[in-house]
Amino acid sequence: MTTYPNLELRDYQLPAWKAFHKLIDSGYAGMKRLAMVWPRRGGKDTVSLQMGASAALQRVANYVHFMPLQVSVRKHMWRGINREGLRIIDVAFPKAIRKKVYEGEMLIELRNGSTWQFGGSDNADSLVGGNPAGIIMSELAISNPMAVSLVRPILVENGGWLIAPYTPRGKTFGFEFFNQCEADPNSWAELLTCDDTGHMSAEALALEKLELSTELFEQEYYCSWSYGSEGAVYARGLTEAEDEGRITAVPWLPEVPCFAVFDIGHRDAMAMWVLQVTQASQPRVIHYHEQRHTQPDYWDKYIRELDMNIGELWHPHDADHVRHGMPDTVINQYRKLGYKVRMLPIESSITQGITRGRNMMRKALFDRDGTVTGRGMLGAYSYEFVEKSQTWGTSPVHNYASHGADSWRYMAQGIALGFAETQAMWGPAPDYTELNRAAI
Repeated sequence: MTTYPNLELRDYQLPAWKAFHKLIDSGYAGMKRLAMVWPRRGGKDTVSLQMGASAALQRVANYVHFMPLQVSVRKHMWRGINREGLRIIDVAFPKAIRKKVYEGEMLIELRNGSTWQFGGSDNADSLVGGNPAGIIMSELAISNPMAVSLVRPILVENGGWLIAPYTPRGKTFGFEFFNQCEADPNSWAELLTCDDTGHMSAEALALEKLELSTELFEQEYYCSWSYGSEGAVYARGLTEAEDEGRITAVPWLPEVPCFAVFDIGHRDAMAMWVLQVTQASQPRVIHYHEQRHTQPDYWDKYIRELDMNIGELWHPHDADHVRHGMPDTVINQYRKLGYKVRMLPIESSITQGITRGRNMMRKALFDRDGTVTGRGMLGAYSYEFVEKSQTWGTSPVHNYASHGADSWRYMAQGIALGFAETQAMWGPAPDYTELNRAAI
């Protein structure tokens, strides 16, 4: 019978191994989390798989291993080869413990009855129906935040665990998750630098320092939170907002009008930001929500239950279309439900819209709890990488992060058009500069 770890762990990897097994043996009935923020090539995925495989042998259940995108899982994990020339899944799950391998589903059935499946965080809703008792979320900092929201109640209910091995990508979703784990007595968080691990020679680090920018080198090998993803559109602005204390507790003010700004989707997600704009023209971004396969009646119910007195909705230019299966245009359906709706004109350039979005981010306040998923989407929104020229293009990638980012851009457009300033009865602009940030 295979025993774990079935490979020799490095000294700096042992604390994480011990912490994980202490957590799952603790008897705590809720979700256990492990945040492993380690430098590049530190073996975080290898160790995570060893942890997960050992847990799957202890408790018969279903388990899932997510990478950020479904399209990359088969290449980088399922068929991936480690530096010793061995297939990654063969090291983590030796043939002695496997009953059957399902190539098409990227699923391994173990002899004890447990299953282990690989997939993308952008496809999480199709992979968690089996009530998983454990999940690895590789590179959580650039994964779909909705995947974590989706699996959280499942793991809380069944006393499961979540391992997140990643390197920082700015003070965005991964930063938030690390701080949550660090503050939770039933979770564990560790940040290591290349000095802590010693896994690379001085010569190799010197070469990397020559080839990478200073910021990227500090992020990849010293796990600095200050940079962000290569090609990221908004990650740097979110880091600045965190550093300046503008991500904090921002309650909605009943005396100031609320606006809900949408990106329209049906098969894809439909995203909504809720904001207020003070007399000083400072956007107060207080809530974010997105959902797939929805109609206006779903959003009407959600808005009413939110109870923030949202009197006006902003929709993009295509809201006057009749979509398949709908009885009327999107904008007319909301008007029939009693909402005042503004439709934004089509933008002449997405680049111009992104610039407005960045400028708005430099002064916006974000409610920490209410916008955590939305900020995760903004942090993951990035330009397309052009393989031929090995450069970042000028068009953002269309993926799970696009909907939240598009509605953010529409928000900036509506403010620039003066939609918010036409409202009456402005309340005073509160001062958040010294708001009890230590307690957040």
